[in-house]
Amino acid sequence: MRGRRQILPYRRSMQSVRSTFHVGPLFTGSLALIAMLLGMMVGAAPAQAAYVITFTPAGGSVGTAIPLTASVSSGSVGVGVGTVSYFASGTKVADAAIDGAGTVSAINWTPLAAGSIPMYASYASADGTQVATSVVTNAAIVKATTTTTLSMPANAKTGVTVTLKATVAAGSYLPTGSVTFTLPNGTVLASSTLGAKGEATLNVQMPQSATTYQARATYKGDANANGSTSETESSMVSVTGSVIDLTVPAGPYAVGVPITLTATLSPISLTGSVTFSSGSTVVGAQAIANG
Repeated sequence: MRGRRQILPYRRSMQSVRSTFHVGPLFTGSLALIAMLLGMMVGAAPAQAAYVITFTPAGGSVGTAIPLTASVSSGSVGVGVGTVSYFASGTKVADAAIDGAGTVSAINWTPLAAGSIPMYASYASADGTQVATSVVTNAAIVKATTTTTLSMPANAKTGVTVTLKATVAAGSYLPTGSVTFTLPNGTVLASSTLGAKGEATLNVQMPQSATTYQARATYKGDANANGSTSETESSMVSVTGSVIDLTVPAGPYAVGVPITLTATLSPISLTGSVTFSSGSTVVGAQAIANG
C-alpha cells in the first residue's frame, strides 16, 4: 500500500537498576562533626572534672590533739562547697567543711591507740555529684606520756589509818592498769587498780611512834601509755592525844593495906608506862599492857 506507514506501538523493557554510593573519608569526618554539633544543640552533658584530694597525716602521741589538713583540687574547674571526712583504721574520726574557694576548715583529731594507723580522707560535694578519696597513708602514733602524782595527809597521828591516792594523767587518754605504792627504800606496800578517773587508792596505818612517813607511787603503763613515778610525799606523824581513866577502889581504906589503882589508856596503841601519884608524892609506876 503506497503512502501508508504503519506505526507500531513502542515498548521499552523496564529493568531493575542498581547503583552503589561510596562515601569518602572526608565526607565521613563531616558526618561526625555534624553529629557532635547536633549533640551540643540538644544539650549533651559536658565531661565532669576530675576531683583530687590530697592528705598526708602527721604523726603524734596518744591523747594529744593532732591537726588534720587536706586539700581538694579539680583542675581548671572550681571546687564546690562540700565536706572532707577523715578516717583512721577504717573509722571516720572527723568531718571538716570546705568552701567554694577550696579551703578546708581546720580540725583536730586525738588518737587513742598507739601504732602505725592507716588514714585517708574523702571529699563529697554538697549536692553529692562529686566525690574523691585520697590514698591511704600510715600515721606513726607513739604511746602517751603520763604523769603520776601522789597525795596524802601532810600530818597524821600515830596508829591512825590514812589514804594514799595516786592520780595518773595522759592528756585526753584514760590510762588503765595498776599503781604500786612503795616506801622510799623500795619496800612494796601494795598495788591498786586504776579507776574510771585514773585514780588508785591505798589505806595504810601510820607508825606507832612519832616520825616522818614517806611513800611514792609508780604507774606501770599499758598498751597505749608509758609508765611514770610520782615524787616522794611525806606525812608528819605525831603522838596521838591520850586519855587516862583512873579507877580507885571504894573505901574505907585501912592504914598499911595496899589497894589496886587501875589506869585505862586510849588509844590502846600507846606504849610506855604510867606513873601514879598522890599529890606530889609518887606512889608507883607500871608498864602499859594493851592500853
